[in-house]
Amino acid sequence: MFDAIVTTSDDPFELADTLAALVPAVIDGVLRRVIIVAERQPSVATVKLIEESGADLVIIPGDVAARWQAALTERPRGWHLCLAAGLVPLGEWREAATRFAARAQPDERAVFQVSGPWSARLAVRLRRMAGQPVIAAGQI
Repeated sequence: MFDAIVTTSDDPFELADTLAALVPAVIDGVLRRVIIVAERQPSVATVKLIEESGADLVIIPGDVAARWQAALTERPRGWHLCLAAGLVPLGEWREAATRFAARAQPDERAVFQVSGPWSARLAVRLRRMAGQPVIAAGQI
């Protein structure tokens, strides 16, 4: 089982798209929980969405990579699906994640295809080209 860590820029519509893909995975037992990581206290609409979805909210200042890193440091055990709000794992990702968990060694990683804004995918590529460590959306 995995935890999903989702960074948000406080856009409830983007977050709703991602949560709609993740909440069924919690119900199916693929995900233990969904953790929303915000840079600051989100709007009332975003907080309501988080509460109604059953996700946990954590406030961690910094850019997206710093928030993922801090969230992962607080939860060092197990695998984590890292996504930015607005990104949605594609295809049969739940089945693939279940197979991965059954076969993988504790230090192995997987990358799932995601759909979402081109700017998020471009930012990850630029960081990799610059030689910066990247925790990319869709990684476990």
